[in-house]
Amino acid sequence: MEIKDQTVYTRFLQSMKNADDGKMDRSFMIWTVLFFAAMGAITWAIRGSDGWDGIEGTQIPGMTWALIWYFLSRDRGVDARKIILWLGLGIAIGGELGYGQYVSWINGKFYVQGASTLPVSAWTGYAWFFICGAAWAGPGGIILAWAFDKKFSIKRWALRITLPVLFGTIGWYLVQWFPRVFFPHYGDISYALDACDHCERTIYTNTQNFVVFMWWLGALLTGVIEKNRILKFLGLLLGGGFGIGFALTASWCLFYPVAPAYIDWWKMWELSAGFWLGGLYAISWIWLMNGVGVADESEESKHRQSESLALKKGYRSVLLFATLAILLIVCVYGGSHRLGVILELYDVDVVGQYDYPFERLALVAVILILITIGMVIATRKGIKRSGKTAFQYLSDLNIVKNDTALIAGLTLLGVITIWPSKINILYVMFMWLAFVAAHRLQKFADKLNG
Repeated sequence: MEIKDQTVYTRFLQSMKNADDGKMDRSFMIWTVLFFAAMGAITWAIRGSDGWDGIEGTQIPGMTWALIWYFLSRDRGVDARKIILWLGLGIAIGGELGYGQYVSWINGKFYVQGASTLPVSAWTGYAWFFICGAAWAGPGGIILAWAFDKKFSIKRWALRITLPVLFGTIGWYLVQWFPRVFFPHYGDISYALDACDHCERTIYTNTQNFVVFMWWLGALLTGVIEKNRILKFLGLLLGGGFGIGFALTASWCLFYPVAPAYIDWWKMWELSAGFWLGGLYAISWIWLMNGVGVADESEESKHRQSESLALKKGYRSVLLFATLAILLIVCVYGGSHRLGVILELYDVDVVGQYDYPFERLALVAVILILITIGMVIATRKGIKRSGKTAFQYLSDLNIVKNDTALIAGLTLLGVITIWPSKINILYVMFMWLAFVAAHRLQKFADKLNG
């Protein structure tokens, strides 16, 4: 991230460090955490709904956090376009990981054949939830840290590729050599499919999660070797922090027998997990904005000598609009699954979440066309009023205007995907919290921009 307006950024640092009694400092950080966390709750719960695959669904919270990161940085004099797409794509990779059988493990049950079970320690389930959570968010933190590189180094990237892959390979062999350690009751029952119809999934999921977990540890070690402060902090905070949070928030699933007609405990888990991870991203942003991840003007001028400024601006604008486009497309195509059912275009029993009958394709096309037309009309009017280019106008939009549409749109999407569930009220509650936080943060920004 690089300083765009030195005066505004200097005021930001002063307000964070020299406010009377530290009141503005604490208030600003609290509202920042609540904003990231509230939007994380909404979007992570959307990710777990029908209509999306794992990776695609995780792009929703990832790209949402990325846009919030951009808006908050921009209004404090910092250009964050270079890193936001990698934030969204990095966390999205974790969407490929599975964890479903761990829910029964924390309830002390290991399913064998049909409904038959064997006892298993709840701590086994929580341990694997930690491994899955660290493997889910850890690589996202590593990739985000890599985006802060100021120049390319073959030696550095050779280490970054080789060491994590080596750790991942060791992880795979450890699973093959010591299966009793990684698979519950491996020595007590046959893991053949005809004897244990749940065991094949256990083997695949645990192996995949542990290999990625080991990759994350190898990547952290490269940060130690490089003495890369950002990589160590982001990798450990997001990976280790979400590992702990994922295990803790999974505890909601212990309440399955309690009022199942009124409370979707799985959704409670997803809302809480997204809230937790959003808070971790907020802490990351605050830490980096306090000078750690922001290049000063002298550092920026050195790199401008070897790089076309126009090319750099164009590249960063592409990253920004790619982030917007991915979020929009993923939301529309996944949301069309449930929206079509609500509109009675097709029946939920007829179309699976990955099936695309003509009616669903037509619905996606109509929505995207209408959104595109609306954006073009609004942008043309804004350009005409301001005299700016399209990139300048869209990049400079007010945070509240952007986030009002972002918050309302994502909340509506969340309500649609689980309609008519009674838990819809929680989406609205988090929407209200996100609105309040966005407006409070805008007041801080208005003071800085004077």
